[in-house]
Formats: sequence, C-alpha cells, structure tokens
Amino acid sequence: MYLETIGGGSGARATKDGLDGVHVHMTNTSNLPAESLEVEYPLTLMRYELVNNSGGPGRHRGGMGIRRVYRAESECRLRLDVSRLHSAPWGLAGGLSGGRGTYRFGPGVAPFAQGHGTLLPGQIVEVITAGSGGYGPPGERALEDIFRDVREESIDHATAHAIYGVAT
Repeated sequence: MYLETIGGGSGARATKDGLDGVHVHMTNTSNLPAESLEVEYPLTLMRYELVNNSGGPGRHRGGMGIRRVYRAESECRLRLDVSRLHSAPWGLAGGLSGGRGTYRFGPGVAPFAQGHGTLLPGQIVEVITAGSGGYGPPGERALEDIFRDVREESIDHATAHAIYGVAT
C-alpha cells in the first residue's frame, strides 16, 4: 500500500507571492523521490512539474499547483481524493482565483466509482493539484514581476497579455 499527499500552491500574501508546490494542507508529509517510488511500487512517474498559469493573478501571484503523471506497470487498485475540483481557491483584496485541482485518465481506464478503481498495466492517471489565489488587483503587479513570471514559466505570454495587458 502506498499513500501520497501531493502539495499545491500556497496563497499570495499582502507583501509577496505565494509559494509554488508546497504542502499547505498537511504537516509532516514528504516529497517522495520518483526513484524511491519506482523501486518499491509497480508505478512509473512520467511527469512531475509545476502547473503553468495555476497561481491566481494579482499584485502578488498565488503559488502554482503540481502535476504528477503515473503509469501502472502491473495491475493496481487506486483511490483518488483530489481537493478543489469544484471551486477554485479564491483571491484576496482584488486578487484572482487560482487553478482548480483535477485528474485525468489515459485511454482505456474504466470509470472509477466513488474515487476507487483499477489501473491495468500501461494505463495512465494524471493528478493536478490546485494553485492558490492572488492578492491585490492584477493591474498593480510590477512590470518586472510579470516579465519574471513569463521567463520562469509561471505564466505564459498569452496570459500575461490577457490578464495584465502586457506584451512579453
């Protein structure tokens, strides 16, 4: 049996951006290395990354969520509990909401009942955790912070233009 809690974004604060990919909902949890997971369990971690555009825009940007994509190497029973599927993490003081959590199954995966199901060898599940809300009106974000966000891939060019009105 393997239990994993996956971090997400922490909310922006009045004076600074939120943190990306951190555990804010539980304490004493770890970031299990892919190599350890793959040695002990019949799973391959295909992707492990921060989710672009998942932190809520604002004077200070919310933290980004995490994407993990797993492939079953043998039959596995799986239970998924994902938070923020139906409501996005809200922003404060004019900041916008962060991205919602979600999960997606690859081709051929039978529908899960109440979060429980089976993955057969070669089947894939993608888990995306929520980003977090921004703080303050997006129009007040410093231009150098917007350019840094694009350079560091926190947001893409289209989002920088749509939200902040900046061509990058």
